[in-house]
Order: sequence, then C-alpha cells, then structure tokens
Amino acid sequence: MSSANDMIVTRWWLVRHAPVVNAHLGALSGQADVGADVSDGVAFAAIAAKLPPRAQWIVTPLSRTRQTAQALWAAGAHHDGDPLVEPAFMEQAFGAWTGLTWAEIGAREDAQAFWDAPATQAPPPS
Repeated sequence: MSSANDMIVTRWWLVRHAPVVNAHLGALSGQADVGADVSDGVAFAAIAAKLPPRAQWIVTPLSRTRQTAQALWAAGAHHDGDPLVEPAFMEQAFGAWTGLTWAEIGAREDAQAFWDAPATQAPPPS
C-alpha cells in the first residue's frame, strides 16, 4: 500500500501566450497563426521570476506560444531544451469568425446561439 509520502505531485503553471500582434484592433485570432507582441520585458521578467526550475515546457503549434516561451527564457525563466509541442492545447477554432472583431461577430445573426449555449453550439465553419 502506498502512502501520501510515496505520491508524485504534478503542478501545472499555465501561462497564456502574450497578446497577439495588433490585439488593439480587437480581431479574434482563434487558431490563426498570428505572432505575439513580446515587447513588454518588465512583464516577462516578473512572470519568469515566478516560474519553477526544472519544468517541462509545453507549447502549441501556434508561433505565438513559442514566442512567449522564448521571451520568458530571455527574461530568465529556466528551461532545458525545446518544449513539447501539443496540438490539443491550441486555441478554440472560431471558423468564419476568425479575423473578425467582437463587434462584427455580435452583429451576425448566427452569434447569439453560440453565446447562449457555447457547449453545444459552434461558430460557423470557414
């Protein structure tokens, strides 16, 4: 019989990617591969200081996640080699809404059904 002392504990430190380039324009990026704005060195240094050593880094196939990891490493976060690439962690697919602003999505007739029941409704395919 194993005791609590024999258990291995896994802790997850979830860091969302940096803001997408031109995020101020308000367009929904979803699974579009748009770059990250990694210019806020102060923010990256603050986050890097809180991340644990010897962590396994995981990114998605989207370049903004790798750019965020690289900015954190440059700011002092510890890493051992390349991160794992995990497609299952990608952003939600927003189909035909990708690239639209929230206002443009809100004006569409098909938007309300999604917001009323996001677990059972999907944005229209692209």
